[in-house]
Amino acid sequence: LAATDSSGVFDIKFSSLKRKMLASATADGKCNIYTISSDIDPTLEAKGLQLTNKDSNAYSLSLDWNDRRGPQENTKVVVSRSDGYVSVVQIREEDLEISEDFLAHKYPYMDAGAEVWISAFDCWNGDIIYTGSDDAKLKMWDLKCGTSKPVFVNSTSHQAGVCSMQCSIHRENILVTGSYDNIIRIWDKRNLTKSLCSQTDAGGGVWRLKFHPQIDKHNLLLAACMRNGFRIYDIADRFGQTKDLDTEIGASVGSEEHNKCIGSFNNGFPKGGWETLGYGVDWITKGFSTSVESSDTYYIAGASFYDHTLRLFEWEWQKGA
Repeated sequence: LAATDSSGVFDIKFSSLKRKMLASATADGKCNIYTISSDIDPTLEAKGLQLTNKDSNAYSLSLDWNDRRGPQENTKVVVSRSDGYVSVVQIREEDLEISEDFLAHKYPYMDAGAEVWISAFDCWNGDIIYTGSDDAKLKMWDLKCGTSKPVFVNSTSHQAGVCSMQCSIHRENILVTGSYDNIIRIWDKRNLTKSLCSQTDAGGGVWRLKFHPQIDKHNLLLAACMRNGFRIYDIADRFGQTKDLDTEIGASVGSEEHNKCIGSFNNGFPKGGWETLGYGVDWITKGFSTSVESSDTYYIAGASFYDHTLRLFEWEWQKGA
């Protein structure tokens, strides 16, 4: 329908509220905001903001909007970069403005920033940002307190770089992270010293994590697992179908058997053997029947790296199987 030239795109997301607006993080160190002009014969109207110095070779690696749960006083995008910096970009009617720009991660004993593979707003609190980096650290930042130092750092749980994360829009205190150590971890945001339950080996580096957006399917977690393709996890027990993890932590936390992989898409390769790498993945919730009443048929889009391919999957959840 519409296309535009761009530097290499590391991340791209639609605004949850401004449906015709999307942001991209690109290899030239920019944050780009595109507006789809119309439904009939659409064009992409672009605004770009250079986040790095002209001499820098730093990439913009990830981004997240602050409006996933509802309107905010100021619409913002957080963007992470390969030079260790994180920028908060305010979206104005007439232009884009950097409201925060700070060094978030650096390698120990080196005067060099560490790649910040992932950044995310807390969708329940627009002043809170989480970042994950090649230094294997998970950090929490409070914009109200300034960005000279994080309000919390976990430097021991992840055994390799932290490359994906997302807050649940339906469970206020739930955060998930993925790492190059192949592990998916589920956290209570009130206590980030230790993940909630036994770790889940995804069979590959966990490059993207996406909760299903519908509340009746909040237990479904979609993962892009690099050499192990794309996988769906049912983490209902960890959310506590019998006990709400928002109010009581620990009693209903499941073991590995309760965090089952219930769908897998890796073109038939053995575990960890999909060389083309599953990098991008998301649920498709528009244009298909995905209402509460509809059944357990799900639609997924997955992008792989080396073969430059977008795949569409239809998957039926066989409950109890």
